[in-house]
Amino acid sequence: MSPDNKVFGKEWADNLRATNVERLRIKLSEVLGSRAGFTLEIGCGHGHWLAAYAKANPDEFCLGIDLITGRIAKSLRKQELQSIKNISFLKAEATEVLDALTPVHKIEKVFILYPDPWPKR
Repeated sequence: MSPDNKVFGKEWADNLRATNVERLRIKLSEVLGSRAGFTLEIGCGHGHWLAAYAKANPDEFCLGIDLITGRIAKSLRKQELQSIKNISFLKAEATEVLDALTPVHKIEKVFILYPDPWPKR
């Protein structure tokens, strides 16, 4: 038996990851459409920086990802209130997003700006 088979929960975790990647692949295809390139912010928080960046760069499509549902909800509200058309936000894990990308979609720029792994209240 391989060492991987002895790790409790590894098969379950691998299956969950594969499911997440497949769901993200579908969602990314919907969000990115036929766009060849896009700008990615990992750990976008409430979307303040990426929203300003998208407004300043209307020819770029921007995608922000974060792990926290509440942050993505605030980002989406910001996008809607400010009517920003060239931006989208997803709740997603960065490595799963990278694995979900198809050869059609190319990341042109990546920003990781002061991510906070231990959010405070």
